[in-house]
Amino acid sequence: MLDVHVPRKTEHTWTDFFIHISTIVLGLFIAVCLEQTVVYFDHNHQRRELIENVQAEARHNIPILQADINSGLIVERWDRAVLDALRKAKIEGGTLTVTVPPRPDYSVRRSESRAAWTVAHTNGQAALIAQDIAEVFDRSDFAAGNTYRTLDDIYSADSELMATEARIGSKLEPGATLRLSVAGRDDLAKSVAHSMAANADFLYSAVSSVGTADAIANRVQTREAMNVYISQHREALAKARLE
Repeated sequence: MLDVHVPRKTEHTWTDFFIHISTIVLGLFIAVCLEQTVVYFDHNHQRRELIENVQAEARHNIPILQADINSGLIVERWDRAVLDALRKAKIEGGTLTVTVPPRPDYSVRRSESRAAWTVAHTNGQAALIAQDIAEVFDRSDFAAGNTYRTLDDIYSADSELMATEARIGSKLEPGATLRLSVAGRDDLAKSVAHSMAANADFLYSAVSSVGTADAIANRVQTREAMNVYISQHREALAKARLE
């Protein structure tokens, strides 16, 4: 006769249950730790890469800004000489003759690059940067924004000057001889003065920008540390204006 036995049921104790739960929890903990480790190293890489990109961009911007400042100084000296010539011109028979002063050649002013930090805000990488360094980058970007704005003001002043030239029928070119009415002289002087003011604003902004770029290129860590670099460049501008 065949004996049939009912399978014995495995008895599960509370100890078995807690071992099973502990194994699951431990596995999940290890998985989360591994994931966070990968994220940590990935964020570290992104943070380091972003800082290096901003610093490289700052080094790239420094010679551009210095060339822009040199161009601005040439224009400023020329504007001052033009205004002086207009003031000193003698009126004879209701008109006056003015010889426009010569002007050295200068490079066309270019906008500095501010892509690295702007893109970092767009893709969220800016949030990976420590607050002190982020404030440094923000200050530099603010200075760059002011430089962009003052460049636009220069273009507007140039457009105004072109309109004045069209009205008076004379073009303000280095070495040209202009025959103007008193009203035409005053109109031209006003436009040159506006151009000079716009250029002065640009110079101030460009000097602040090159100061912040210089600070970032030298790896400053705080906004306060940037002040030394900005002050140095402002002092250099003040000295250049006296030459």
